[in-house]
Amino acid sequence: LNQAEAYLTSLALDPRTGGTTYDMQANILLRQHVLQQSSGALEIESADLSSDVVYESHNPVTRTQVHFDSVRMVGLDTLHKLQPLDVIGDYTLQNQLSWEYLGFEIQATIEMMPSTLSNSIIESSTSTVRMLEKVAIFVGLNEVDAELSILSLIDQNLLREIQLGQVLDVDNILPCLLSTILHADITSLSVDVADVLTPSMTGFVSPGMDRLFSSTMDAGFLMYERIVLDAAPQFFQERVRPILSDAIVKKAVSSSDNSVACAPRPTWSGLESDRRIDFRDLLLSPLDAKSAGATGRKPYGNIFSSYALPYLKENVFQGELFNEGFVRPFTHSRSGAEGSIVFSETLLGWNHTTLSSVIYDSLVVSVSGLRIDNLDTVVDPMRLLHPVDVNVLSNTLAFGGSPEEFGDKNLTITIRIALAINGKDSLLEMQNTVDLSISIPSSILSLDVLANLRESSVMEFSIFDLT
Repeated sequence: LNQAEAYLTSLALDPRTGGTTYDMQANILLRQHVLQQSSGALEIESADLSSDVVYESHNPVTRTQVHFDSVRMVGLDTLHKLQPLDVIGDYTLQNQLSWEYLGFEIQATIEMMPSTLSNSIIESSTSTVRMLEKVAIFVGLNEVDAELSILSLIDQNLLREIQLGQVLDVDNILPCLLSTILHADITSLSVDVADVLTPSMTGFVSPGMDRLFSSTMDAGFLMYERIVLDAAPQFFQERVRPILSDAIVKKAVSSSDNSVACAPRPTWSGLESDRRIDFRDLLLSPLDAKSAGATGRKPYGNIFSSYALPYLKENVFQGELFNEGFVRPFTHSRSGAEGSIVFSETLLGWNHTTLSSVIYDSLVVSVSGLRIDNLDTVVDPMRLLHPVDVNVLSNTLAFGGSPEEFGDKNLTITIRIALAINGKDSLLEMQNTVDLSISIPSSILSLDVLANLRESSVMEFSIFDLT
C-alpha cells in the first residue's frame, strides 16, 4: 500500500503537454482510464439528472421548462493532495483527496411558451408558440477537500487464481485486480469547500434572454452563496456520491465490461518449463536487453524494466538517498543506532583442555561482538541489481567520500577477542578482552549474485502469496 501511494502521488511527465511539464500520476491515470480523452470530463449518466424536465415554472406570463441534455463533471484531474488506501474497516478503505476545483458543465434546453393559466395576461392565438434556447451552464466549487470511503468485497479464490506472469505488464495489473472484486461502492463522501465559483450561463440566441437569465443567476449567486457552501457537504453525500459510485466504482468492477478482463495465463510446456529467468530481459529496457545478448522482446512484461528498476535508480539507488531511505532506517531497526549494525553472536570459539601441559590446564579463545559503524557513508557511483548475464546480478557499493561530505566518518569494523588461560601452576594465567577496530577511509564492495530461477515457477506463482 505504501508503494501504491508513493506511485499515485509521484510526479510524472504529462502527456498532454508533450512531456514538457509534470503532474501527479493519479491525475494522469484518471485522464487515461476514466475521463474523456478529448475534454478531460466525466460524462454523468443518471436518471436524476437526465429526466424529462428538471425545472418547471408556470406563472401568469410564461410557462418555462428546463431540460438537461448532458451533464459532465470536470476538475477530477486537478488533484493536488492524495492520501489513499487507509484501512478503516474489514472491507473499507478511506481516501483523503484535495482538488483545485470541481465543476459541472451542463448542456440544457430552455423552453418558454405563453402561460396557459386562466389568469394569464398574455393571449396567444395558438398554444404551439414557444421559444427554445440551447445554453451551457457551469457551476463549480473551488479548493475541495474530501474524505471518500470505498467498500469492496474481494473474492479470495479469484485472487489466488491470478498468477504473477499475468500482472508483470503494468497495463494488466488494474484489470486483474478489478476482476477479483465482487462488489464495490462509495459508502461515504465528506466534503469541505473553500469557495463557490461564479456560475455562468452562455449560448443564448436572444440578447434579452441572455440579460434576463444572467442577471437572475448573478443575483441568485450573491443571495445564496453562503447557503450553497453550507449545503455542499450534504449535496455531495446524497447526490454526487451515488453518481460517482455508479460512474466510476461500480462500472470499473462490472464483470460485463471487457476492460476488467484479466490477461490470460501464460502457458509453459515442453522445454519452456525448464527455462530459467533471464535477468537481462526482466530488468533492462528492450534495447539494452537486446544489446546485452537477451531477446529484447519483453517476455516478462514491463513492470520491472520500465517502472520498478527506473524508480529505484532515481529514488533509492543514489548515494545519500540510499543512506537516508534504506541504510539508516534498516540499521536503526537492527541496532538502535543509525548507520551501525551489531552482531552479538560468537563468531569463532575455541576451547582446549589438557592435563599434560605445564603452561595451562585450559585455553579459551573467542571472537564475538562484530560491529560495523558508519554504513551510512555510501557514495556515488553505485550499481545494484545490474544484470551482466542470464543469471548473474552485479552489485557495487562505494563507501566514504570527501571530508566535506561526511567529516571524519569512516567505515569502521570492530571485533572483540577474548583470551582466557587457566592453570593451577601456570605463569600465563589471564582473563583478557581486546577490541580490535579497523577504520577504512574509502572502500568499494562488489558482489555478484548468481541465481537460477525456473521461469515456469516464477510465472505461475500466485500473487495471493506475495507478502
